[in-house]
Amino acid sequence: MEIKNYIENNMLIIVPQNQKENTIKKISKLGYLYSYKIMSDIEFKKAIFFDYDISAISYLINKYGLKYSVTKEYLENMYYIEDIEYPSYKLNYLKKLKKELIENGLLKFSPSFYNSLKNRKVLVYGFDVITKELLKTLNHSKINYQIVPYIIEERFVNSIYSFETMESEVDYVCYEISKLIQAKVDINKIKLANVNSDYYFTLQRYFKMYNIPLTLPNENYLFNLICVKDFYNKVVSSLSLEKALNYFYYKYEKEEEIYSLLLSICNKLVNVDIKDNLNVLKELLKSTKTKESKYLNTIEIVSLDNLSVDEDEYVFVLSINQGIYPISYKDEDILSDNDKKTLSLDTSDDLNLLSKEKFKILLTKSPNMFLSFKEKTAFNSYSVSFIVNELNLSIIKYEKDDTISYSKQADELRLAKIYDKTFAKSDNEYEKSLAYNYPINYKAF
Repeated sequence: MEIKNYIENNMLIIVPQNQKENTIKKISKLGYLYSYKIMSDIEFKKAIFFDYDISAISYLINKYGLKYSVTKEYLENMYYIEDIEYPSYKLNYLKKLKKELIENGLLKFSPSFYNSLKNRKVLVYGFDVITKELLKTLNHSKINYQIVPYIIEERFVNSIYSFETMESEVDYVCYEISKLIQAKVDINKIKLANVNSDYYFTLQRYFKMYNIPLTLPNENYLFNLICVKDFYNKVVSSLSLEKALNYFYYKYEKEEEIYSLLLSICNKLVNVDIKDNLNVLKELLKSTKTKESKYLNTIEIVSLDNLSVDEDEYVFVLSINQGIYPISYKDEDILSDNDKKTLSLDTSDDLNLLSKEKFKILLTKSPNMFLSFKEKTAFNSYSVSFIVNELNLSIIKYEKDDTISYSKQADELRLAKIYDKTFAKSDNEYEKSLAYNYPINYKAF
């Protein structure tokens, strides 16, 4: 499935949104002098159907009293709506809104893009599975396209590690990463996957104990900053984006990156009356993250969606628990499953089948992939994902090599937990060894 086997001159390459940057790097390394264009599936859909900006959002909010989040969902579900009569009120309502937006010039179409596709080969690359949505977009464009399918060959992963708690699961990851680093594996080649914000505190705590650098996803949104709230209040009081920007610029002159982000947001609002769109501004500030710093020599958290793994990379996939991964879909979107059937889009049942297929594919991506699940946290109990038994993965109770230690703090914490359970010193040889080497003041630890 190497892209070098497919790329040609003057080709359009469509890739998953989260793999665009990675694909560009891969092709650049090939040293080809070809002329080509790379688009994400999201960019391609907008070029084929339409794009929209704040003006469309503002129109729907102010005319129909919709919430910002609902308006965005309505717009995202208009792409496949045609000018026909539907058996569903919701679909006909979306058709009405779409027609209004078109009549008011609030949807952006790209006829020149269609012309650029003439006599041009299109390659669809890097997708684990192909959704009905993507197929519908491709077929609507009436182009000559080739899909490079993911071919399931050898299954590398046949087992999964079981842990009683999230803490023990994260401790195992740190221990195994320490072994890899000691074996001279490049730390930039080690990844974590399938961890959400529930894990962040525990990850920070244990990675610090093992002295392993870790980069967590950026969760810092503009509106959480005091200076940005001050800017927003200035907009509210002055009803002027220009005055508020000048106010921010002089009061917070050292916050150049934040000012740049605010300027970008304000530029999106130049064609609407700010007096009627204060809530839109607030939502934009709430949904815009501060600039994310990129670090070298650190463990990175990656997405499992269309994951690309090099042969020298190692991936630890945590939390293979029921309801967490594989992702489970329900019939609870703005468009019901019946509406999706009408539009020939994937229903929740279809998406669940694709989710299961993605998991099967995941097991074939690398021999250096390690799966795990937890049984509980401080607040909840969990069961292993049903697919583990369905695919006959062996469940292994992980055991540390007690003769090797990579963290004094982790060992002391483990000893304290042993005391918590027994309320006394243990007769177990390893636990006695811990107690001998780490004479902690137990009740003060």
